[in-house]
Amino acid sequence: MSLYRRKFSKNWWIKIYVRNIMVRVSSGTSDKNTAENIERTLRMGQGGNAPIDTLHILLDSLSGVESRNKNAVPIENVFDVYSTFLRTTKKIVASKTLDSRRRVASRLTEWVKEVYPSASTAERVDRACAAAYAESLLNEKRRIKAKKRTAGLSDKTRQNIINDLSAMWEGMIRITDSIKANPWKLVRPEVHDSERGQAFTAEQVTEILKAADAVGHGWGLACRIALYTGLRYGDVATLDWKDVDLVNGVIHTIPNKTARHKIVVDIPIAPALMTEFEKEIDRDGEVFPGLAMYYPVQYMPFKFSKVLKKAKVTGKYTFHSFRHTFRTRLGEAGVSKDLAQKLGGWTNDTMADHYDHSERIEELRAAVSKI
Repeated sequence: MSLYRRKFSKNWWIKIYVRNIMVRVSSGTSDKNTAENIERTLRMGQGGNAPIDTLHILLDSLSGVESRNKNAVPIENVFDVYSTFLRTTKKIVASKTLDSRRRVASRLTEWVKEVYPSASTAERVDRACAAAYAESLLNEKRRIKAKKRTAGLSDKTRQNIINDLSAMWEGMIRITDSIKANPWKLVRPEVHDSERGQAFTAEQVTEILKAADAVGHGWGLACRIALYTGLRYGDVATLDWKDVDLVNGVIHTIPNKTARHKIVVDIPIAPALMTEFEKEIDRDGEVFPGLAMYYPVQYMPFKFSKVLKKAKVTGKYTFHSFRHTFRTRLGEAGVSKDLAQKLGGWTNDTMADHYDHSERIEELRAAVSKI
């Protein structure tokens, strides 16, 4: 055994080996003398054969902490309890979001068992534990980057993971008596669109469209939709023909990011994009060919990075850069901020206003034509 300090914790921690497995547990006290007594008692009493749960109970009693609640939620059951919350409240969550949260819960469980075993139940995931996990996600990104690999956890990915955990904790708080607080709100990383890419130049757009056509798999049409609408990748990939009004020249869609606000974005179809739609009109099916069958992006046979590589475009660029490009071109064309926001559906989580594009569609059409 050994006594040590740990980052993000004011208490002393004890390192214990149980059946050749190292276990780190908090002494529950910031007083070193008390912590030493707890460590000494454990060393004398457990003999290396006590189960981990027994060690936790012993630590609780020595530290004066109330024994574990019998109704506590084991960390591996977090997603199951959250699912119960969804069923009992009849809350509807998209299947893609559910899959994501299931993976996130499983990932946290693995981390807890390996690195932070004292957080064996959801109740024990406090601010210190949440901060340690958030830091581990950040360190994982740095570790991968140090190996010169292109994969890794982006700032946006870390934010999504923490958001999913926060949502599950909020659900569990509402249907359990044992969980009192949501520690994940305190460690949510802030991410701005400016950190996710930059606008393409006109020359880069020309080369990218050529490369996208050459790569195929729907990338040519996808890039043009994003270029002339500012829609995000997920909205482009899942766009239906029923969302495209070719008669009136308008795309009616509800972006995934603002779906909870039921914000309908009406975007006039630019002449260049109308030409592309007309090329596709004879194809079968209600969903655009190409990207939709591969969504989400990890199932793409050729990702957008291949399009960029073929176009010889390097730097901090992603598919999301088309959205930056759209917004930038609107500004360069002198389109007002108000109209630009309506076209792109830029909003924040607290905005209550639901856009009413239909009354200003001709004004919006004039704005798009300026790009």
